[in-house]
Amino acid sequence: MTENRSHVHILSEPSLIATDSIPAVINVGAQVPVSTATTTIPGSNGVNTVQNISGVSTGITLQVFAHINPSGVVTLIVNQENSSVPPGNNSLTPTIGQQVVQTQVTTVDGGTIAIGGEISEQTQSAMSGIPLLSRIPYLGALFGTYSHERSELILFMTPHVIRDQTELLEASNELRARVRKLQKYIKF
Repeated sequence: MTENRSHVHILSEPSLIATDSIPAVINVGAQVPVSTATTTIPGSNGVNTVQNISGVSTGITLQVFAHINPSGVVTLIVNQENSSVPPGNNSLTPTIGQQVVQTQVTTVDGGTIAIGGEISEQTQSAMSGIPLLSRIPYLGALFGTYSHERSELILFMTPHVIRDQTELLEASNELRARVRKLQKYIKF
C-alpha cells in the first residue's frame, strides 16, 4: 500500500501595460498538439494515413481593451480564459477544459474591481479488493482510494492611468520590484 499526498497553491498576479483603445494580451501556458484532420492517400503499399497536427494554446490568457475618458474614468473590456488538458491525457484529441470570463466594466483610476470567480470542488472514492474482505469495516478501507480536488479562480483588476513618461517609468520599476519579490518564493 502506498500513500501519496500533495498540496499545490498557485497565485498568479499578471501585470499588463496597455495603450488607450488598443487591445493588450498576456498568455502564460503551453502549446498542446492536437490532430486537426486525418487523410488517407493511396500508395504503392496500400493506403497511407496522414494526420495533420497543430498546436492549441492552453494556460491563462488575459486580453484587455481599455478606454480612458478625460476625467480618468476607465472602461475595460476583459476577456480572460483558463484552459488545460487533464494530467495524463496524451491523446492527439484531448479534452481541453476551459473557464472563460468576458465582461465590460467601468471604474475610476486606481479602483479595484472583482470581475468574476469560480470555485469547484470534487470528491471521489473507489473501493477495490478481495471480495468480502474489502467490505469489512475499517479493514476494507485499506483496499480503497480517495481523492479530493478544489480549485478557485477569482479575477480582480486595478487599472492605473499613466499620464506621462515619468509615471510609465514608475510603473515599470514597480513591476520589476514585484517580480524580484516573487523570485524569493520560487525555488529551483
